[in-house]
Amino acid sequence: MGRRQDPKAVPGDGHAPVDGSRSEEYVAALAARDRAEYALRASESRYRQALLATQAELAKSEALYSVASSLVVAETVEALLQRVVDAVAGALGAERVSLFALDMSRKLVTGTYRAGPGAAEVVDLSFEDLMEGLAGWVLRERVVTLSPGGVRDPREPDHIHKRRRERGHGPIMVAPIVYRDRSMGVIVAANKPGGREFQQPDVDLLSAMASQSAISIENAVLHEMLEAARSDLEERVAHRTAALAESEERYRRITETITDYVFHVELSGGNVVSTRHGPGCVAVTGYTSADFDADVGLWLDAVLLDDRAVVLEQAREVESNTRMRAVEYRIVRKDGAVRWVRSTPVPQCDHDGTLIGYDGLIQDVTERRALQEQLLQASKLQSIGRLAGGVAHDFNNLLTAILGNAELALLDLEPEHPARADIEEITKAAEGAARLTRQLLSFARRQIIEPVALDLSVVVDSSLEMLRRLLGEDIQISSVCDDDLGLVEADPGQLQQVLVNLSVNARDAMPDGGHLVIEISNEVIGEEYATTRPEIAAGRYVTLAVTDTGTGMSDEVLSHLYEPFFTTKPQGRGTGLGLATCHGIVKQSGGHIWIHSEVAQGTTVSILLPQVAGPPGSAAVAPAPQPPARGTETILVVEDEPSVRRLAVLGLRSNGYMVLEAADAAEALRITATEHGIALVVSDVIMPGMQGPELASRLRKLRPDAKMLLTSGHADGPEAFRDADGRPIAFLPKPFTPDRLAHKVRAVLDEEA
Repeated sequence: MGRRQDPKAVPGDGHAPVDGSRSEEYVAALAARDRAEYALRASESRYRQALLATQAELAKSEALYSVASSLVVAETVEALLQRVVDAVAGALGAERVSLFALDMSRKLVTGTYRAGPGAAEVVDLSFEDLMEGLAGWVLRERVVTLSPGGVRDPREPDHIHKRRRERGHGPIMVAPIVYRDRSMGVIVAANKPGGREFQQPDVDLLSAMASQSAISIENAVLHEMLEAARSDLEERVAHRTAALAESEERYRRITETITDYVFHVELSGGNVVSTRHGPGCVAVTGYTSADFDADVGLWLDAVLLDDRAVVLEQAREVESNTRMRAVEYRIVRKDGAVRWVRSTPVPQCDHDGTLIGYDGLIQDVTERRALQEQLLQASKLQSIGRLAGGVAHDFNNLLTAILGNAELALLDLEPEHPARADIEEITKAAEGAARLTRQLLSFARRQIIEPVALDLSVVVDSSLEMLRRLLGEDIQISSVCDDDLGLVEADPGQLQQVLVNLSVNARDAMPDGGHLVIEISNEVIGEEYATTRPEIAAGRYVTLAVTDTGTGMSDEVLSHLYEPFFTTKPQGRGTGLGLATCHGIVKQSGGHIWIHSEVAQGTTVSILLPQVAGPPGSAAVAPAPQPPARGTETILVVEDEPSVRRLAVLGLRSNGYMVLEAADAAEALRITATEHGIALVVSDVIMPGMQGPELASRLRKLRPDAKMLLTSGHADGPEAFRDADGRPIAFLPKPFTPDRLAHKVRAVLDEEA
């Protein structure tokens, strides 16, 4: 029996055909099967390639999305750059990625950002090194470049290639970051030696990511700029808001405390419709803004004193727009006080030029006007003082001659001589004139004083008995003194003269009797009060106040009080120098004096003297008159007044001295140059050509051993008694007698050098 063939057998399944007739079919089946298997494998290969391409595109898209997403995320530039580097490293699978941000205008590498395990080993590059390598070529050409590992890239200089080879030369890609033709930096992706080589898709991906990064970086830069601008704007707004609040608060404080005030007058048809007054109106007028609002005519009807015409004239000028000037006038405050104010208007017009109102400022200028009056009075007194000082100087020269010659004449007359009484009367008259001259010098503040630290109460107590005899029994005198009274520096004799002058004036103001009170007290002048009286400095003072209950004085009399020879007393009752002398003495002692007086109410004279430290002193006591000691020394007398020079020469020669004489400084220098035995030079202070102190300095250079004695009827103070080198010079005031001159000469000659 033959074998049964399996009907399911097919060619190529290992079963040979049962007969030759079917061999062709078998071969054809095998060929068809092979073709099908090849087609299947080709299809699978294409699918795998398509899958890989899709995955690459997906990775590229994800990387680009990661970079592009920064466009809508508010980040700092630094954070964005680091994010770009991380995205590139993830997309390319690069082992190390670096981004170099550049400032091309300043040629600086402004920042480096790295990703990958080898990031810490990357060396920072300078701008020059970066531009010499691949990065420079890429920035210049603006294309992505690829350099395979282990191969020398001809675009790199030797030193950069050497440095890369030392660290291991792997594959590297460099892409430029360019935004709108502006180079912003480069991205560098690298693998280690022997690592994966970068392919064209990697180049395309890096190029796309670099382009996207440029947009992201620009966006981040703009965002930072906007944030900075917003922050700066917010800071400025906050600062200006705070400044505005501070300014408003300062303005509020000023308007609430200022003594000046602003006002507004609204007009309609030339008539006052309403007025508005700032809060300062209370300080100036005593009336409130509500008082003025309730009565439009209050200012003209109640506040103005006698200057209504001045205010109305100013209003007419403002209404006619002819002038805009400030005027000063008097007002009466609500409390009745009279004050001076200054009003400054500013017209307000509509678009047609019609006056619809005016604003203004009103200032209280009472204190300023008082200071101006004081300054005017001081200037007037200063001019009179200079005149009085000059007169006293010339007058003292005449008195020196009169007194000196009278003394010489008396020496030659017997006690019973009939002319002796006449000459003694001449002497008395001359001494009276000398006292008058001293008063003039005190007024002019050119009297020679000997100040010491003293207690004013001692001066007052020692003068009370004399004052009681001087004033008489109809006037009661009392004194009040503070405990622990401070000391002042003054000449006690001159202060006693002040007390006498003030007491005599008080007696004449109380012809029917009255009460005189002398008060001495400590006084502290604060800074606030000192600002209202600029002539007085803040500090500690002693006040001497003399008050009487007499007839008082009018404002007109008060304005002339310190003028010499001004008096309200009957003819022959006074010289008019009493208060002028007091004023000069007080000012020369560094003090201040002012007078308050009301008609039929009395007068108070207040003297303010600065306190000083130290133990109290006392004035030198003049010794009893003794005949002058005689001498034989050679003395040079320099005096431009012939009568005074003759008197000095005769007096000194009568006491045994050898006397040379010169009419001026030039002659004195010639005599000194030839005479070698001069022991003393007696010179006037004020001479034509050269002053006494200058002459003293010149003579001391010629004759260092010669001593100097200056004389004058007028001196400017202690500095007049020093030579040009600052050394003190002995001084004898005029008028002097031959006897006083001889005493002073002997004292100077006997002084140790």
